[in-house]
Amino acid sequence: MVRRGVRWVLFVAVLVTAVSIEGSSAGAETVPPPFFTAWGTGGSGDGQLSFPFGVAVGGDGDVYVADTFNDRIQRFSSTGTYLGQWGTEGTGDGQLDRPIGVAVAGSGDVYVADARNDRVQRFSSTGTYLDQWGTDGTGDGQFSSPYAVAIDGDGSVLVADSGNSRIQRFTSTGTYLDQWGTEGSASGQLSGPRGIAVDGDGTVYVVDSGNSRIQTFTSTGTPLAQWGVQGSGDGEFEVPIGIAVDPSTDTVYVADAYNQRVQAFTTAGAYLTQWGEFGNGPGQFSYSTMVAVDGTGGVYVTDNYNHRVQVFGHAPPFAPAPALTATLSGPGVVMVGDEISYELDVTNDGNVALTGVRAVDGAVPDCEDVVGLEGGVLDVGTQASLECSHPTTADDVGPFRHWALVTSDQHASDTTNVVRTTVAAPRPDGLIRRTGSSASVGNGIYNTNGARQGVTRAAARGATASFDVTVANDSAATDSFTLRGSGTPRPGYTVTWFRGGSNITAPIVAGTYAVTDLVAGGQVVVQARVRVGAAAAGSSVSRTLTITSTSPGVVRDTVKATVTRA
Repeated sequence: MVRRGVRWVLFVAVLVTAVSIEGSSAGAETVPPPFFTAWGTGGSGDGQLSFPFGVAVGGDGDVYVADTFNDRIQRFSSTGTYLGQWGTEGTGDGQLDRPIGVAVAGSGDVYVADARNDRVQRFSSTGTYLDQWGTDGTGDGQFSSPYAVAIDGDGSVLVADSGNSRIQRFTSTGTYLDQWGTEGSASGQLSGPRGIAVDGDGTVYVVDSGNSRIQTFTSTGTPLAQWGVQGSGDGEFEVPIGIAVDPSTDTVYVADAYNQRVQAFTTAGAYLTQWGEFGNGPGQFSYSTMVAVDGTGGVYVTDNYNHRVQVFGHAPPFAPAPALTATLSGPGVVMVGDEISYELDVTNDGNVALTGVRAVDGAVPDCEDVVGLEGGVLDVGTQASLECSHPTTADDVGPFRHWALVTSDQHASDTTNVVRTTVAAPRPDGLIRRTGSSASVGNGIYNTNGARQGVTRAAARGATASFDVTVANDSAATDSFTLRGSGTPRPGYTVTWFRGGSNITAPIVAGTYAVTDLVAGGQVVVQARVRVGAAAAGSSVSRTLTITSTSPGVVRDTVKATVTRA
């Protein structure tokens, strides 16, 4: 007991020293994962933490934290919601004395390195005690401050036996299998190993803390490679502790505790990036201790002296954050007869792949069919072109709205995000001016109620007053329009309509004259000619021209010309 007590005093001294050392984050070669969230405050209540060390993520996304100085394990959701806890200080079954390492097997069982009790304990995912093994000592299966635990592909349990400077391997129920490592700095030797991880190929990564390096081994302990020296530069370490491997990207994350940072490497040890500095803000650390990764690259770091867990990278897989932007593309909105169609470029701006991008009914008529999304999946940062079409009705007045329903395909198929894009409906515009004059009114005025913009001209008996009316398509797509000229007949005046020298009076008066397939921004000119005959002096006559889109709904503009007998 005396030896163990001395060993723990040394461990606490390391903690005290860590608070005064500030790290460096210079020289990153690739972009580090962004800060996502953090949880935990100092204390002993539910969800509070006291100098947390180990962290692990289960197959269901739950996060297990070794709440070291509270002598317990706490379980959280992937976004930090408190779910439960177990453990009290002691030496009995299920009791803990400074738990440090934690790992979750594929079965859901949770393994805890119970450091001051020199043992490993196994629990169910909800904390039911299952079994234990280990005693204080140097023999096979004995421990001296077991610091970290990892599970390999066949369910074997590897333990960083820190005080004995070795790695021991056991079956899932604690039967001793083998070990490797002796005190020293040569290849394959270890000095106080504190972190351990296994990748998908069975390679074992050991944080050789006392030697300020990472060593890799085969599953049976044959040395493979090593990297790192003491220091604060890129790829250098100052008391590294935790380690984790993301098998989907072959990225190795190391908690470089005294440098107050996390460094990332390839599985071959090539430096990639780093983040962190001393402090208590987002992305800052006060003794970064252990690290874990989830199924989509989220990186969890225990921030020891800040009594919290920080999460970086992708949102945790069970709290996806789908997001997209949709922009109008192609020719814009196209109305032909009773149907509207348009194209949308949809970009995945979230952190998870999306599937099932489709239109849903909103407050106004919407898409019925959406085509696109090859393979049914929209990866992060990629874009798809969606073609939308649906019938239009008289209710489709003004802008049309497209609502896209986005569903995450990462474990939570009911997670949705709704966005809206406004599509401008075609609209006509009438500009009227006196022939031969630059004076005009009505340009840029769009009416849905038929309000008139007009111009007035005086003409003597026997003269003809002419007005040019420019009919413009002020939308983003080709459309067709009908023109109707109307007004109260007045004796002494004759009104005729022309387009390009052709008399179009009959269809204009009947309201059947059509301007077909007028391109976006296009325009045509019709002319109203008013001849003054035996009209009384001071009398006048007015004619209106109403331009109506053939698309459903009252989308129109109206202009008015008035002639007064001089």
